[in-house]
Amino acid sequence: MHRDEIGRRFAPRRSDLDRAGQHEEVRTACHRLAEQLADLLPDGREKEQAITRVEEAMFWADAAIERTA
Repeated sequence: MHRDEIGRRFAPRRSDLDRAGQHEEVRTACHRLAEQLADLLPDGREKEQAITRVEEAMFWADAAIERTA
């Protein structure tokens, strides 16, 4: 997976300003982890799945922020 694809997946979305900081922290942490995995892991299905699961965790974290607001 190319870094520009990782950047697109973890780019910030529009949100309520009160929660924007929380979303940004989550996205930054997940983006950082995805880039580390991209650098550390050999190419293959497992690497793609690992990065996809980080993206999924980010979505669930964003949902948790939105649902508890």
